[in-house]
Amino acid sequence: QMILEWELTGRAPGQQVAKEAEPATVKQVCQEMEAETVAQGLAPSTIRKYRTLFTQLTTFCEKRGIAHFERIDLAAIRAFRQSWTDSNYSASKKLERLRTIYSFAIQSGHAKQNLAKELAKPKITEPPTMPFTKEQMISILFACETHQQSGQRRSQHDRR
Repeated sequence: QMILEWELTGRAPGQQVAKEAEPATVKQVCQEMEAETVAQGLAPSTIRKYRTLFTQLTTFCEKRGIAHFERIDLAAIRAFRQSWTDSNYSASKKLERLRTIYSFAIQSGHAKQNLAKELAKPKITEPPTMPFTKEQMISILFACETHQQSGQRRSQHDRR
């Protein structure tokens, strides 16, 4: 009878069934990631930005009834990104941090894929700027000509 039970259940009689670990909550993943950012010695300003993102993510998930990190789907990630009011440059940086959180979650066994990588980066358009005004450029070019001429004179003087 013991052998029959073993064959039916796949374990020896009296052997305890290992309980599967409960999936990590969004808050737990954020807390683990925050501890990791501190352990890595990241700059305080970077840690502060991660904390802001953790707060935004946990609040967003709580409002949508998403308790476990693994339950965040692509539609939720898209909605989360759409809720940002940041400029495109700041949103791009925030997306990089979100991708890092997902990479951490994958390494920790809390996620199977990096859904944040499915999101396109915001388009950043910065108008080209000249570092100097027209008047400053004229002064610089004039100075270059003056120094070039004096340099030539100096080299001719040194030949004597």
